[in-house]
Amino acid sequence: MKKHHIVLLLFLLVYAVTSQEESYAVGQGVSIHVNPDSLEYPLFSSHDILELSLTFDWKELIFDVGDNPSSHDALLTYIETEGNSVSIPVEVQARGHYRRSRENCNFPPIRIRFSEDKVTNTLFSGQDKLKLVTHCNNRKIFAEYLLKEYLAYRIYNLFCDESYKVRLARITYNDSEGKNKQLTRFAFFIEKTEHLASRLSGTEIELLILVKEVTDQKLTLIFSVFQYLIGNTDWSIPGLHNVSLISLHGPKYAPVPYDFDFSGLVGTYYAIPDPKLPIKSIFQRIYRGPCVELETILPVLELFNGKKSEIYSLISDFEYLEEKERANILRYFDKFYETLNNDRKLKKEFILNCSETKYIRK
Repeated sequence: MKKHHIVLLLFLLVYAVTSQEESYAVGQGVSIHVNPDSLEYPLFSSHDILELSLTFDWKELIFDVGDNPSSHDALLTYIETEGNSVSIPVEVQARGHYRRSRENCNFPPIRIRFSEDKVTNTLFSGQDKLKLVTHCNNRKIFAEYLLKEYLAYRIYNLFCDESYKVRLARITYNDSEGKNKQLTRFAFFIEKTEHLASRLSGTEIELLILVKEVTDQKLTLIFSVFQYLIGNTDWSIPGLHNVSLISLHGPKYAPVPYDFDFSGLVGTYYAIPDPKLPIKSIFQRIYRGPCVELETILPVLELFNGKKSEIYSLISDFEYLEEKERANILRYFDKFYETLNNDRKLKKEFILNCSETKYIRK
């Protein structure tokens, strides 16, 4: 019997006995991270923009974008509400895949590592490492991409707690060697997955592949309709592509989305759909979620209708994007709501044309 079949049978046996763990895993490489302390961290307790500076050897970091990038010493500085300056020694490291390549971006996404004894009683209390989404390129359009991707996370926050918290920052980058000019750009921090799981009193699960049906049906439908709303097809729950998996009490498995730069909402010039999909542009929408009966998905679609005013207010009030960009997003979302409120279009998009079984990104 093949090894992965043996692993599958063992997982199914565990599930039958305990009804709690990630028993439907197919494949190998299972890793579980548990944080028993369900804490709220100060960094993500507000949506106010952060003003920060980050000082490091520019050349060392910017050109260290190979498969095994090193960590580099840096200094993170921010101003407290009382006006006091707080400086924290940190380490920074290039991360990511597409955006880490110098061919695609001249400034990579960053991972920041903190020492526990350096962050006590600071804004970054409780953090040991954080993903920082950066601007990729100095052109204005890349700042717009970043801000729209930040909004995607904020929109999903409106639908469920099983979503990543984010915090917007305006960061001034300083070259410790003084060879490059000071640069100020938008960026945003993403909540650590272990902290997300802890906040939900759950467990982060890492698998190579997953049987899709084990994820909670309602959360999976919310996930899928959200991806349809923003015009994103760059995900796969079975392949855990741009998806984190959280095990909750029940047992209940929650898919949590991330990385939205290939969505129609963000609209990056470099994004193209998977050629297996019957669309030619990222601005075309296609529903890739579970194929269910109309009465099953209707409550979720009604939830999206009920959240329309909050979504539109979030976008309209977002002062960091120019008004014309906000208007473009709202027009794009108008088409989504036209579909939701037209019985014929709704049935066609979510029931008759359901593509779950036809198009699965590996």
